[in-house]
Amino acid sequence: KVVQTSTGSVLSLSVEQNLKPTMEFLLKELFQEASLLKKCVLTHPQLLGLSLANLQSKVAYFGSIGSSLAVRVAAKCPAIYSLNLEQNIVPTIDFLARVWGVDIASPTKERKSNENFVSMLHEYPNIITLSVESNLQPTMMFFNKTGYTLLNENWELALPPTNGAAKNKTNS
Repeated sequence: KVVQTSTGSVLSLSVEQNLKPTMEFLLKELFQEASLLKKCVLTHPQLLGLSLANLQSKVAYFGSIGSSLAVRVAAKCPAIYSLNLEQNIVPTIDFLARVWGVDIASPTKERKSNENFVSMLHEYPNIITLSVESNLQPTMMFFNKTGYTLLNENWELALPPTNGAAKNKTNS
């Protein structure tokens, strides 16, 4: 089935140089259970064609955001691993973090507010596949115009004025 769904491209991979190291890495670092790895590979066999360095960099990146995010992404939406890290994944996550008012670059100790962000990515990992320019920005522009969100011109969450500031404006 993997050969069929990969349009035969896995047949060109070397067992010793590609398949074996990739499968070992995926089993050790992400799944720990052969049945979960099997399901992932059947869902997205192109994963087997990615270089080990490519997979490692993405696992490390997702791990820097949330400890189990790499596993969740691989289990629920393995196609994300086929996206380019610098051109697709990082810009999308950075955009989502700005929109949700989260600083993902902050040290782990300061990340208490990031738990909601990580839980949203856990719940909906496929959001990472969306284009910032074609999907996320137009959607957020709509929500901003309708007042569901308050975003500034840099797509950052803008907090509404506090009650004291609002009173001062109405009294002036």
